[in-house]
Amino acid sequence: MPAGGPIWVGASYNPQLARDLLGATERFDHLAMSGPPRPEDRYFAEIPSHFVLLVHDLHETVGPIADPIDATNVERARELVALLRAPWAVLQVRCSSTEPLDLDVDHPLPPVYSVDMLERLTTQAKSLAERIGAPLVLENVPN
Repeated sequence: MPAGGPIWVGASYNPQLARDLLGATERFDHLAMSGPPRPEDRYFAEIPSHFVLLVHDLHETVGPIADPIDATNVERARELVALLRAPWAVLQVRCSSTEPLDLDVDHPLPPVYSVDMLERLTTQAKSLAERIGAPLVLENVPN
């Protein structure tokens, strides 16, 4: 359970702010990262001992959840989850698809318009979570 109770307060990790983040550990429960730390990041080695690290926006790594996910991208996501020891990963669901669909689902409204779309989304999300070794938090965002 986060220090602040059932609601987690976090920030995006940025190497330029790392020193300030290390001075404010009591203010944040977690830091979100969308990629591995840069080799020149001299503060990152200290960060994991002070913050829970979350993988944020797997969409940038694996692509649209509505389409089949490339094995190479899944492996990159799995490696990032392992590197950060992330308790879960956030997938921003834009639910766009390159496959033909009857509905435009590439906007900020809930992406589930039919039982078929719900099944497709949940099947892909469950498969991805299993393949990367971490539960997913699905975040619906505008594209």
